[in-house]
Amino acid sequence: MRVRRARALVLGAVVALGAAAALRGQASPEPLSPEGVLDALEFAQFAPIDLTPSGKWIAYTITDPRRVVTDPDPRFHSFNRQGMSIFGLGADVWIADTETGEARNVTGGQGNSHDPVWSPDGRSLVFYSDRGGKANLWLRTPDGKLRRLSDRIVRGIGGQVARWTPDGKQVLFPALPAGMTIEQAADLLGTGAPPVSPASASKGPTVTVFDARKETEKATTLSTAGMVSDLVLVDVADGSSRVLARGRRPAWCQFSPDGRSVAVSGMKDYKAGKFFQAQFDLLVIDLATGTSRALATDIPQEFGGQASWSPDGKWLAYVTGGDSEEGKKGDVYVVSPAGGSPRLVTPGAHPNFSGHEYREPLWDSSDDLYLFHDEELWRVPTRDDGRPAVLARIAGSKILQILAPGGQIGRFWSPDSGKSLTLFAREDATKKVGAYRVDLASGKLSTLFLDERYIDGYAPSLTFDASADGQKIAFVSEDARHAPDIYVAGPAVADAKRLTHLNPQFDRASMGAARLVEWRGLDGDVLRGALLLPAGYAEGKRYPVIVYPYGGSSRSNTIFQFGLSGTGTENMQIFASRGYAVFLPDSKTHVGSPMRDIADGVLSGVAKLVDLGIADPDRLGIMGHSYGGYSTLSLITQTKIFRAAISRAGLADLTGAYGDLLSNGTAMNIQWAEGGQGNMGGPLWEFRSRYIENSPWFYLDRVETPLLIIHGSQDTRVPAHNADEVFVGLRRLGKEVVYARYDGEDHSELYWSYANRLDYLKRVIGWFDEHLKAPAPKGSGR
Repeated sequence: MRVRRARALVLGAVVALGAAAALRGQASPEPLSPEGVLDALEFAQFAPIDLTPSGKWIAYTITDPRRVVTDPDPRFHSFNRQGMSIFGLGADVWIADTETGEARNVTGGQGNSHDPVWSPDGRSLVFYSDRGGKANLWLRTPDGKLRRLSDRIVRGIGGQVARWTPDGKQVLFPALPAGMTIEQAADLLGTGAPPVSPASASKGPTVTVFDARKETEKATTLSTAGMVSDLVLVDVADGSSRVLARGRRPAWCQFSPDGRSVAVSGMKDYKAGKFFQAQFDLLVIDLATGTSRALATDIPQEFGGQASWSPDGKWLAYVTGGDSEEGKKGDVYVVSPAGGSPRLVTPGAHPNFSGHEYREPLWDSSDDLYLFHDEELWRVPTRDDGRPAVLARIAGSKILQILAPGGQIGRFWSPDSGKSLTLFAREDATKKVGAYRVDLASGKLSTLFLDERYIDGYAPSLTFDASADGQKIAFVSEDARHAPDIYVAGPAVADAKRLTHLNPQFDRASMGAARLVEWRGLDGDVLRGALLLPAGYAEGKRYPVIVYPYGGSSRSNTIFQFGLSGTGTENMQIFASRGYAVFLPDSKTHVGSPMRDIADGVLSGVAKLVDLGIADPDRLGIMGHSYGGYSTLSLITQTKIFRAAISRAGLADLTGAYGDLLSNGTAMNIQWAEGGQGNMGGPLWEFRSRYIENSPWFYLDRVETPLLIIHGSQDTRVPAHNADEVFVGLRRLGKEVVYARYDGEDHSELYWSYANRLDYLKRVIGWFDEHLKAPAPKGSGR
């Protein structure tokens, strides 16, 4: 393998600099306890923040990790036995007055509740909750009372919130298909099954038959059979309901401006080829008659959410995207809800507009659309003689979002009646996030603020909202030392004030500061990394460093995220408060050579830390999760510089992972390996040598680094046999390896039981303390 260049570079730096002094004699601040990190309140994942139209109140979902109860049965990895999405476990719905800051827990810890959505008049609130025993749609009335609005079980997958009709009289939500039980839904969506009991075995054969003649979809990617829902429209006044669509797989829905129809983007199937592409149909359903019409079919998209109504309801716009034989498309089409063929409105050269699958095209009053790509804001006219053009450019930045009210109504937020719009963008060189105002007539750009803060722009409804009157915005913001909170601002935006204060206990903790590090990889490309310095860092002292890679990613983008990597088990401040520096390096991977590429980028970044006098070259550790676990295993087979390593939910054998078969017949790693993150570029039989050359499994005999393996026994993304074989191989080779397999747990520690999350944190802290805090043994060669 061509990996000696990166190893030699780092080892050369180590020899030249020699061993540095340890942290002896330095007073350590009180470290964050694992319990303190795990007990922190969090904004629930995939749950939106939602402002009332006037901006007076905001609703949001808060998770108390101590209340999270997971199920060891792998069939319930997406929802619990009550039908509640796992993203709602341990969660409550809160509301806050944006003017006074007064906040209240609406659901009071009874059951699990999430996904609040205000009515158009801002007086009532609907949300999902299993407080009554099953996951249902609930209503908070203007007088503050709660009542179940429907006894239909909510489709507990996550990310599909309820939608109010424009008149506020009815609510549309996805429900478990009529006649289907939660157990049956779990069997369809689940990717594993509980062990067969002796009682069931005695009743007859326990054979499972997989028939390739009937399972083309499962042979390509995850099965969509478990995603089917009924779309139910319920009357708020009397609770009566009717089904608008049966057995659909809705990804997005939105009522027309006049409230007479609803548009639905539904997943159809996967198109097979060199790559496997999800395809969606765009439908419109007439509320009066219940009839539906397909406006566009076989739309290539990843999630199906890039669609919107024009303000007058005469058009629907959508963006094509996803992977295909020809690459990413990112074209924009409009289609009349009355019928007719979709019309392309982005002819000629233009960038890929499909990079933000959770942001719909946004309209102005003149039927122009606004989309963005990297540093450019584009205006796309929908009239026949229009031509797309760049309206504004934020040089050296990546646009995160165009600010718009939630609910995907298709209009951008504007404090001056549509004369301007507001963007959030992140600078490439500094990673600072800025807010900018764009004058739509001239394209003139004004900077509203530019700060060292982290705002996640991937799914806008989760981190942004704006009032319909154009006078208030809300967003979730954090930095390396401060946990996420909601901030509110007026039209100036720069006057943002913190509204919530979820975790005041962190105000008293000693936290490490973040620093951006820049270097050149072995191919000459500029790379960056997010470095979390130890609490109480002293310039000129060398510290033990934990490297946290994830191959092919720009990890430096999270430099201002709390703890660099998020809350809970991902909060790297737990190591910084113990005297460690933590390093998240960028790395680029290419088709056919990810293992070598990861080494080229990461090891040159580590060499930079040594050269800067920050890293103690004798106290280097490495840890990674999932593809980061693969990255970790790749690195320790190519270098001896690390004194300790941890692979969490990682894989080492691409040839074996290619054939992973889940209990429901799904082969989920084919697409991943051929055209996705695995980066092999095609099937195993076509590129046999690539699969072998990029599998650390075949190079375990080179490992000299003590390794701790962490894996959930019911991992449905990287099945536990991937960890088993690494342990078995290293044990056979007489290497130092410890394997902690957590029974009943899935892929990410973030969703494990509290007891196992606590054990995990204590175990990884202990592993690094054991290997990195003590002086390096003489003659170790590291």
